Amino acid sequence: MPGTAPYLHRNVSLLEVSDPAVLDQLFADRKTAEFLLARISDQVALVDSQKLDALYTRLRKLEHMPKMVQSL
Repeated sequence: MPGTAPYLHRNVSLLEVSDPAVLDQLFADRKTAEFLLARISDQVALVDSQKLDALYTRLRKLEHMPKMVQSL
C-alpha cells in the first residue's frame, strides 16, 4: 500500500481471553476499561503497560484468574 507505513510497537502489553463475551464485560466495566487502550480483535485488547499490576488486581477482584506471560 503506497503511502502507508507499518507500525512496530515495543513493550506492548496485551490481554487475551478465550471468550469474546469476557472482553465485552471488561470493556463495559468502567473500572476495568480505564486499563484497556484498544480492542485489537474479538479476544485481544491492548493494555496500558504502566498499569499491569492494577489491572491484575482488578481482574482478580472480578474473580478472573489471569496468567502473566513474559514474552521475549
